[in-house]
Amino acid sequence: MSHGSMFKKFFVVSLLFFLGAASFFAFTFLKGNNTVSNDNIEVSILGNAFTKGGDKLPINVSITNKNKSQISGVDLVVSYPKGSGTNDTSEYVRLRKTIGTIESGETKSEPYTLVLYGEQGTVKNITASIEYRVSGSNALFIKDASFTVTLSEAPLSLLVEAPE
Repeated sequence: MSHGSMFKKFFVVSLLFFLGAASFFAFTFLKGNNTVSNDNIEVSILGNAFTKGGDKLPINVSITNKNKSQISGVDLVVSYPKGSGTNDTSEYVRLRKTIGTIESGETKSEPYTLVLYGEQGTVKNITASIEYRVSGSNALFIKDASFTVTLSEAPLSLLVEAPE
């Protein structure tokens, strides 16, 4: 066997392998069934922008999967400030709920009732985060949304009039 014919066979096999790999890549890329983008997942919080301190505030958190693939292992975490001061950054209430799987094009909604405290005019930030996985990966992905609520009245106002 000459070196020329062995080189030709190796070249033909390599060319066929390259064409097969390029075809597979093009098919997978153009079809795009397995791509999941964080940009195609929408998390929104609906509720009143104003509430009285100490009153119940109903909100609704909606999750929409606009990807071509499902997302699974979805957990929803809603967090909001616990205390009544304006600088309560360390004290948060965290509510976790397991949603499960959200199919392509599906929207799931979860209602919550929160009670916020603080001075009149205080702005409170409510955050909803989803943690999810995609099939074929064990990586954990996160998508956040936030919503601000202004306290229109304090739960208790105390006015003291005293002589000078």
